[in-house]
Amino acid sequence: MKINRLAGAAGLALLLAACGSGVTAPSVVQGTWGADCSHPEVKFDGGQLTVFADDKTYDLKSAALDNGALTVAYDSAAGPVTEVYAFDGQSLRMDHGVYNGASVQWEKAPMSKCSS
Repeated sequence: MKINRLAGAAGLALLLAACGSGVTAPSVVQGTWGADCSHPEVKFDGGQLTVFADDKTYDLKSAALDNGALTVAYDSAAGPVTEVYAFDGQSLRMDHGVYNGASVQWEKAPMSKCSS
């Protein structure tokens, strides 16, 4: 009986590892966003973030929406990234970020949701 429990636990661990981190961006920000939807900037798709300027998609390590601030973290080829977006329920604006240890303050135009 103990062997079956251990085998089941090992199988569950492998299944969870295969499914990724389990981090998902909040449902209210899921979709494609841009200040000009003919040139979108970011897309939140489940547990992934696509940055159109980089033409890359990243797996989210964390994502949380708290008091109008969406904070996401992911690993890029250049190193770890944490970005903070201001969210007012209708628009999303990149506010600041930390890129491989370097802090950047952004003055970007607010983005509208282009598609879900």
